[in-house]
Amino acid sequence: MIAHISIWSKDVEALKNFYTTYFECQLQELYFHKTMLFKSYFLTFPSGAKLELIPSAVSFENKTSNTERGFSQVSISVGSKSRLYKLYSVLLSSDTPMVRHPVKADSGYYELVVLDPEQNRIAVTN
Repeated sequence: MIAHISIWSKDVEALKNFYTTYFECQLQELYFHKTMLFKSYFLTFPSGAKLELIPSAVSFENKTSNTERGFSQVSISVGSKSRLYKLYSVLLSSDTPMVRHPVKADSGYYELVVLDPEQNRIAVTN
């Protein structure tokens, strides 16, 4: 299942207002990632799907300015920590580029990040 999709945004407030107004998204509290030093909003659609809005000035790799906008990654939940580590073992033995090895995020989720064949970021969570 897709856990959430992240979007880099030039104007987070405008996107937040758009999705809450037109798609009945519920706004969660402002999220501050202490390790990577960025703030983002999570919005929840009536179906339960989540959207994360991140200011485009954030760069996850080196915490410097980033001019990209749009979708930044797809987050896929595999259902459990043990499934995440089993997949991690399989990915390590393949040619899949690893962006981040499994870590426990501030949110309590375990996450690893890989690149798909077209270099799109895939965050795998428990």
